[in-house]
Amino acid sequence: HDTARAIYTYGGGKDDVLQPTKADFDYDLGKARLKMAAVFELGYPGMPTIYYGDEAGEFGSKDPDCRRTFPWGHEDKELQSFYKKAIAVRNDHKDVFARGSLKTLKAEGSIYAYERKSKGGQTGIVALNNGKAATVTIPVTAPNGTVFKDQLSGKKATVKNNQLTLTLAEHQSLMMLD
Repeated sequence: HDTARAIYTYGGGKDDVLQPTKADFDYDLGKARLKMAAVFELGYPGMPTIYYGDEAGEFGSKDPDCRRTFPWGHEDKELQSFYKKAIAVRNDHKDVFARGSLKTLKAEGSIYAYERKSKGGQTGIVALNNGKAATVTIPVTAPNGTVFKDQLSGKKATVKNNQLTLTLAEHQSLMMLD
């Protein structure tokens, strides 16, 4: 609120540009980072908050440009679809992603991963890569042989030697469940 829009900031937009266009920042980079921020927020404890229009690709510089109207008829449909899917994952698995315990599994370089565990024992892992594509090994508490499935992409990974090995694309985020 009263600050530059997230997608604009994440895409390298500058506050000194009044009423920017997509030519004034890297929209695709901003969008990729906004998706990661959404996954982080939707998987983390607390009540997620989405500023109107962010889910539709609304951008803008500092106040008052950040208060543009909703982009009716010009929404980023792919971004809206992503938000709907990520919100549905949280809503369908509230015991894990809204109320589960929290444990940081990895915070190294551009990789951050955390675990959410429900009282019933279901485990969720949120993994974020804010850098170049990488294969990462994440220590986990789930037993060997446990298969985790990313609820956003369908990608699967199996626990081996108390670790999960994930290949993360550049600026990718995962919301995995066992």
